[in-house]
Amino acid sequence: MSKINAVLASAVFLVSGLCCVGGTAAQASSTLATPEVKLTTEDFSWLRGRFPDSPEKEQLEWRALKNWSDQQVAKRTAAIEKDLQKVGVSQTAVVDQRRYTDDISALIDNADDAAGNFKTWSEFQATFVEARFLFSAYLAACKAAEDVTRVSNDAPLRDRLRAAVVGEQVLRSGLHWKIPLRDTTAPTADKVSLVFDVLLWSEISQRDHENTRLIKQIIANSGWPSISSVGQDASEDAWLLVQHADDDPVFQLQVLRLIGPLIATNEVAPQSYALLSDRVSLKISGTQRYGTQLSCVGGHYVPNGLEGPSRVNERRKALGMKPLEQYEKQFPASCH
Repeated sequence: MSKINAVLASAVFLVSGLCCVGGTAAQASSTLATPEVKLTTEDFSWLRGRFPDSPEKEQLEWRALKNWSDQQVAKRTAAIEKDLQKVGVSQTAVVDQRRYTDDISALIDNADDAAGNFKTWSEFQATFVEARFLFSAYLAACKAAEDVTRVSNDAPLRDRLRAAVVGEQVLRSGLHWKIPLRDTTAPTADKVSLVFDVLLWSEISQRDHENTRLIKQIIANSGWPSISSVGQDASEDAWLLVQHADDDPVFQLQVLRLIGPLIATNEVAPQSYALLSDRVSLKISGTQRYGTQLSCVGGHYVPNGLEGPSRVNERRKALGMKPLEQYEKQFPASCH
């Protein structure tokens, strides 16, 4: 047995039978009733009730909105847990610790987290005006990139995949931007970045969900976009769409099982498999085998939940990956 096949055989989540990749209860539950209040990133007045200096009526409206969001997320998480059971995952270690959301609930959650760093609505509003001004310019550049690379629905699959990742990749680059056009030593710099990130994640979430629907349709119609069928770049773009389908872990697991056997025939990049494997495993078991998923702990990026740390480089080498110590150097020296 080759090293790669041995690695595949040892992956816990490949022992269950392959389920068809398509609609699930989690997918069906993603269409949620919209709250009566109009949520927009153009105007965060709907968040005002989050602050103690707001009128009591607005505080009540905010609590009702937050409760609604929490209920929708709870329903979606429960549906995902049931779907995981259907594909052979009887116990999930951490699925209940993350919030599986739709675009609306994601915006509410992110805005709520950011608001916790402000004492008053007026402070938040002033910061929002500054962040929105910078974000509008960034979003305009992102949309320009999307317009330039956009292709028709009947374009070759390779071109459609190449175009699909442009927007979300440009937006994700902004997460590391940290407002370079302003004095980052100013007292408000970090808070502007917080609000800027809320605006970014709202757009990222929309594109991730759109791309999840797209890649599901592609797989249902044509199977996995393999290297020989669309080329290495486009095949890795397809993987990236799945990697960022984090609100649908059942689909990610199904794709992981689908692409695993394709490594031996060089139809899938082994590194892509490892990245998706760790992404899925962390959600299901709380562990990862290749150390590809790093989190900020104590001011430094570390691979959390590493299974058998003494053998991680052996597993990485079997898939043609550099040692973990070298991989970690790709990340910033510090984080917060």
